[in-house]
Amino acid sequence: HLLNFQQLCEEDLVVGGAEELVLEEKKMEKGGKRVVIKSFEDVAGLAEQNGLFIGDHLIFVNGFPVGAGCLKHGDPMPDFKHVLQMILNESPLALTFARPRREERWTNVMGSNAVDVIDGAETYTVTAADADQLGCNFSVGQLAGTIVVGSFKAVKGCVRQEMEKQLGSAILGLSIESVAGQVVPSYASPAMVKAAVARNWPTDITFKNIAQEEWLG
Repeated sequence: HLLNFQQLCEEDLVVGGAEELVLEEKKMEKGGKRVVIKSFEDVAGLAEQNGLFIGDHLIFVNGFPVGAGCLKHGDPMPDFKHVLQMILNESPLALTFARPRREERWTNVMGSNAVDVIDGAETYTVTAADADQLGCNFSVGQLAGTIVVGSFKAVKGCVRQEMEKQLGSAILGLSIESVAGQVVPSYASPAMVKAAVARNWPTDITFKNIAQEEWLG
């Protein structure tokens, strides 16, 4: 099974790569050994990768003002649950965040009713294929109606996602046969194979079901 991750990374907004792979060595019944997939590590989502901080204000969802974005322009403010539903339903996503200056953060923490939380603030836009790639949880801000980044969470990376999409759920135990068109040598260790994937990423990888191969003899 040849999967082209280079093409995937060019077409989509993705997270992950070699860091997802947890590899191990498996001895074959007929002698020799192969490097196989033991498990996958989740990775930081696009929110964290794009430099967002906990406490940053969400102000636009695909150009639609929410939270402090509504306070700024005097627009009707959708409630928190409605905004979360918007984020879950929209694909692709473009979320704009505002980071107030330090003194503004302190004023707002102290309970000010200032509605100009985004005046002079730094803004950041995070684009994602869908909500699953964001890797953050949202919370209600201290100013009424505002929405902020509450915490970060790890997400399923593109290697695991693409393998499950193309090969189904039975992907643990598959061997890595080639990386970037180069056959994995018999002496290669799991660390060497993972380093090769990282060095060439994004690249194409060939996987093989060795359990099936052994069963067929």
